[in-house]
Amino acid sequence: MKGFEIRFNVYAETQEEADRASHALRSFVDGKARQGVAVTADKIFRAVERWKDSYMVNNYLK
Repeated sequence: MKGFEIRFNVYAETQEEADRASHALRSFVDGKARQGVAVTADKIFRAVERWKDSYMVNNYLK
């Protein structure tokens, strides 16, 4: 398995806000890697598929 870069747009009030979100995602993935857990593209895909209809997630994102 090898690493790939994923780029996507996100809504933000400022570039700094977008940078914080990017940093948080990278830190999450890097932290899991240090614990020996691979955050794979398939795992992210499955998590998003499960969470997209979650009442709690959707309520938080409002």
